[in-house]
Formats: sequence, structure tokens, C-alpha cells
Amino acid sequence: MKDKLRVCFIDPSGLNYDIDTPYRRPLGGSKSALCYLAEQLASAGHDVFTFTATSKPGLVRGVHCYRNSEPMEQDFFRSLDAVISLNGDANLLQDGAGGPVNVLWTQHAHDQPQIQFLRMAEEREKWDRFVFISQWQKERYLDTFGIEPKKCTILRNAISPAVEHAPPGDPWFKTSRTPTLVYTSTPFRGLDVLLMAFPAIRAAFPAITLEVYSSLSIYGEDEEGPYTVLYDMCRAMEGVQYFGSVAQSELAAALSRASILSYPNTFAETSCISVMEAMAAGCLIITARLGALPETSEGYAILLDPSPDRIHYAKNFATTTIDTLQDVSNNPEKYRILLDTQISHARSTLTWAKRAREWADWLRTLVA
Repeated sequence: MKDKLRVCFIDPSGLNYDIDTPYRRPLGGSKSALCYLAEQLASAGHDVFTFTATSKPGLVRGVHCYRNSEPMEQDFFRSLDAVISLNGDANLLQDGAGGPVNVLWTQHAHDQPQIQFLRMAEEREKWDRFVFISQWQKERYLDTFGIEPKKCTILRNAISPAVEHAPPGDPWFKTSRTPTLVYTSTPFRGLDVLLMAFPAIRAAFPAITLEVYSSLSIYGEDEEGPYTVLYDMCRAMEGVQYFGSVAQSELAAALSRASILSYPNTFAETSCISVMEAMAAGCLIITARLGALPETSEGYAILLDPSPDRIHYAKNFATTTIDTLQDVSNNPEKYRILLDTQISHARSTLTWAKRAREWADWLRTLVA
């Protein structure tokens, strides 16, 4: 079986980034995943290439970074073992026998506009394999698009190196600190529900605070954008601090200080790196039984059923949070054991080094 692989990642989007970008500034989860995975494969000795909209092509963290606007030479294409397209664009692939395995690695949900080209059989046939990031996501692609199950595999996301290498914080109930809630997802995935719930939580625990790390700048969009009203609510609400999107090092430090990831999710996640990173940082997690969140949290999260009635959902989320905080006060040893186990599990299984080994092992079976 082949030891050293030649792997090329393609991102057809127009976002300017390279392998070093998530170490320097906020970047979306799927693009960060590409960067961390490519870097780990390169550090394991494989030849790794990326085609993104980078403005500075070159060798970055061991990965050969090219512009996706430049055509891929046919000889180079045929020298590859696998071409992995992030979220899909078959137009960047090349036809012809004897070329690499063409892999669609999608992090989109089945109902997102960007992935609807898979409804066409001729588009599905362009891909040799499909990689999903959760069982929940895979099942919905099978049901929606009629993809052949034998072409599908699941290779999950992982935590950022910044979170992996940051020491987890001591639980607030062991240090007599005031608990801090944290929200680290994009604004359209439940921030409105959390802001409706927070006044009731603060009324029950007047010293509690909420830190919000959220904006659309991770997608290259304006920091304020269409959710200005939510950011203004954060700034105006007593006990809430709004930070926007921050670099991973700053986010890792914030998670180490935080007590609870408060995530009343309203947008079905196909995975959820925010939950994974909160697990590794030692936060309790209160979120929704929606999408892949139960699968991602692996039994460590407190899950509640979401509701289309956001006011009802906010009341339930506030009640669940208050009850949890009271239970922690009454049973600190129970939660100490839970968090110790959660941290150990996350830091041993949810790393990009482990994912790179899984990807390499899987790719070798395809090119053997």
C-alpha cells in the first residue's frame, strides 16, 4: 500500500486565505478545517497542495499553496493521488482516465443552495467518493440526492490547534468564580434566542455574564452586516460583552475562562466545531437536540428540544440554564467528574493530527 500520498485540496470560493490564515485572523469552520488538515498531512510527510483564492501563493507550513484562478496543468493533475474539493465544484476537475480520485468533501447541509447541483445525476457521477462530517449529514444526502452508499464515508472535524494546546480552565465551581456563559457560533444560529433568554438567567444569578464571539467576518463579509440589531442588543444588555469574531488564540483563551457554552441552536448543524472546542476547553454545554449536535456532543451536552416559537424556546433555554447552574451548586463533584472525562475525551480524539491519519489511511485504500 502506498506510503507517501500526493493530495490536492481545492476550494472554489473567492475567499482569500492560505494555510496560515486561521492562525492570524477569524476564518470559517470548513476553510479552517481544510487548512489544519492539509498542514497535518504535510507534517506527516505527504505532498500536499491547495488551490484557494490566496493572494500570496507559495510554500506555507509545508503546504504548496496556489491560486484557484490559475489552471491546473494536466501533468500535475495526473501526478496526484487524490483531488479533494471543499463543498464542491466539479468544473475545476479534469476528465480522463488514469487521473486521481476525485473527492467531494462537503460540510454543507443537504438543503443549502450551494450543494443542489447534486440533484443532477451527471454531476453526481463526476465524483468518485463523497466525504461527510457526520452520520446525520450523510443520511440526508443519501435520502435527498440518491448518492450511492458505497461511495460515501464519514471523516469528522476536529478542534483548532489553539484550543488543543491551551490548558483547560478550572471549573468556576471549584474556584468560587462567577460563572460566564459564552456564545461562539455565527449570529444566525441562535444568538437571538440566547439574548431573549439571558435576562431571566441573570435575574436568577445577578453576577453571571455572557460573552459573545460572533459575526459574519469569518466568511469575508462585513463585521456588522445584516445582524447589527443583535450586536447592538449585546452592547446594550446588562451583563453582556460583545467581541465579534476573534482569532483562534483569543477564542481559545476565552473558552478556557468560560463556564458554559450557551448555544440555543436554530440552524441544523452538520457537525459543530464550536461544541467540540468547548468540550476540549472544559465548558459545560447547553444546546439543542437538532441536526448533528447530539452526535457531535457525544453524550456530554445538556440537550433540549428546539421550538419554532422563539419566545417559548428562549424561556425553555433560560429554565434549563438556571436549573443546571443550581444543580452544579448542589452536585459539584458530579460535574467535576463530567468535565474531567469530557476534556480527556475531546483532547485525545478530536484533533487534526488524528483526523489526518484517518484521511491518509482512507485515501490509501482508494489508491492501492
